[in-house]
Amino acid sequence: MTQNKKYIGLTGGIASGKSAASGILRSLGQEVIDADQLARQVVLPKSPGLRQVENHFGPHIIQPTGQLDRERLAQIIFKDEEARKALNQILHPLIFEEMLAQAKKTKSPLVFFDSPLLYELYEDHLRAGLHFDDIWLVYVPRDLQVRRLQERDQIPLSYAQEKINAQMDLEEKKKRAGLVLDNQGDLKDLADQIQRALKKLRKGA
Repeated sequence: MTQNKKYIGLTGGIASGKSAASGILRSLGQEVIDADQLARQVVLPKSPGLRQVENHFGPHIIQPTGQLDRERLAQIIFKDEEARKALNQILHPLIFEEMLAQAKKTKSPLVFFDSPLLYELYEDHLRAGLHFDDIWLVYVPRDLQVRRLQERDQIPLSYAQEKINAQMDLEEKKKRAGLVLDNQGDLKDLADQIQRALKKLRKGA
């Protein structure tokens, strides 16, 4: 946190609805900094981040257009924990640096950080200077998470489970969160929860 600003972490798990929550916050006029968007930005063609990724994983993860082959890289890191750690070590310092830079630029007194791996990389966030006043978790039970991921990405059960297993279990994140947004219902229900949380947050400001 910086003086007169509150930093709120927004996290979840793959297919839990974090992006939907982020969109709702934006529609309500909130400042949201998206780690996934910055993750794409730091590996644009000819960027230092992409060169580092290519040097570590090899030229086969670069498409003929010069773009990162995200699906090929995803298949590597979801099956290999060491490869996933190596990618994190390359990209996350770049992402966190940009997240903090954007937060400092904004004039909003309340800044949300949409970060899917907030808990997995919590210490890295702190080292980058990102200290959160609260953390909001978008939660669904695992069976619903698996089903939504299969439907969203049109992938088999085994691959969906593999992707989910690559992240910290949502039940563990639920124990650590300051606020749990239960996303088992529809978008209206999620929006209602967010509006109530924002109202409570403003009262406590």
